[in-house]
Amino acid sequence: MTRPFKVGDFISIDSSYGTVLAIELTYTTLLTSDNEEVVVPNNTFLTDNMVNYTARDTLRCVLDFPCSSADILRYLPQLTACAAGCSLVLQDSPPVARVNQFQSGGQADLKLIYYCRTDQYWLTRDQVAKAVAGLFEEGTGQTEPANTGITASSCASAAGSPAAENQG
Repeated sequence: MTRPFKVGDFISIDSSYGTVLAIELTYTTLLTSDNEEVVVPNNTFLTDNMVNYTARDTLRCVLDFPCSSADILRYLPQLTACAAGCSLVLQDSPPVARVNQFQSGGQADLKLIYYCRTDQYWLTRDQVAKAVAGLFEEGTGQTEPANTGITASSCASAAGSPAAENQG
């Protein structure tokens, strides 16, 4: 049977994720970022959706955080500039900040979207998160974003999420 992954790839299946350590006849062993070995029965790959995050050379990354609706016009160009100024962010598809949705109480959810090399996901994530946190520390009365975790989602030219979870 063919598999859409090999030893060394970073995958998620069911509720498990990690770097593939071994592919045996009846199970596959993953190493998580917490240095835990997870054994996944191979029949799981027949019934569940599997994501191979290292299938492509680049990732589309998204930084989500809340913002006051009154500050949107000021923060959108600054967020874009923050990501564009990070050396590890790919400029082939320039970074962009967008309003995701408006919340009650004068809040909005913003997304900062950028691309990075798969093997530099964690380093790029750290660089962008620090740049964005610095923006919020510049004295606007607003604190650092409540959710500075960067998630990645799929697109046509990028894989779905962090690749080398236990690197960098």
